[in-house]
Amino acid sequence: MDIYFGIDGTGPDDNDTYETDFRSSHVRQLYEQWHTPIAGYLRGPRWHGSGTPAKAKQGLEWVAEQWNKQQKLAKVRSALSAKPTRIFLSGYSRGGAAVIELAYELNKKGIPVHCMMLFDAVDRSPLENCDTISKNVKMVYHALRDPRAGSRESFGNCGLQHPSKGLPVFRKFMCTHGGVGGCPWDKNGKSGKIEEMSMKAKIAAVAAMGKPLADKHDFTNVTAAQDKAGALASWAWMQSNLSVARATGLDARTGTIGDFNLLPPNLA
Repeated sequence: MDIYFGIDGTGPDDNDTYETDFRSSHVRQLYEQWHTPIAGYLRGPRWHGSGTPAKAKQGLEWVAEQWNKQQKLAKVRSALSAKPTRIFLSGYSRGGAAVIELAYELNKKGIPVHCMMLFDAVDRSPLENCDTISKNVKMVYHALRDPRAGSRESFGNCGLQHPSKGLPVFRKFMCTHGGVGGCPWDKNGKSGKIEEMSMKAKIAAVAAMGKPLADKHDFTNVTAAQDKAGALASWAWMQSNLSVARATGLDARTGTIGDFNLLPPNLA
């Protein structure tokens, strides 16, 4: 039985506002459309990001519990009806860093991860194991914002290395950090392109670093229309990889299970 667990990106403290802002996020859509009943999801850390390690710990407890339940069930099922238990993890932004940490902790328990799906995972938390993904993760796909988009230029990515050659598999998308994760911006600023700072943050940034540098951190090189297109493209790319992952690691008894045809997120 396949197990899914996802941790979403950083967002507002208020849960109702977060729910609205992240309703179409890719991590959430994977959770809502997952093909087995064993699926878990956590909202991402709050703006300050200090809660990231706690998210990883919560995820570890849930995933390990589900894994152990499946192992017990497998012992009482006949060999002909038992299906392999496979863990799929997904994370966006700081949530990506959290699931990388989660996988390290699963490795300590001898629990494998079949597939990890990351959306622009960023290293902006006190977690130590973010740069290299642990060896117990068999397949890794990481959708990244293209640097040419000029989005969140102060955000460094994590989850860029793996002990196995050829992993992670990357693709860059010409959209914002939000767009890659399924939360594209819906309007352009006065510049005609997306401006990522709130007015309050912009005033503080100008006071702290001067207007030219503040503008560099605020102004992007993509429009709202491009951001929506990038969000849909990152979703389609990850879905195609998920179809491959779902058909990998099965034996002759269970056979292949075909494409995982998810509905595209509603970004209207």
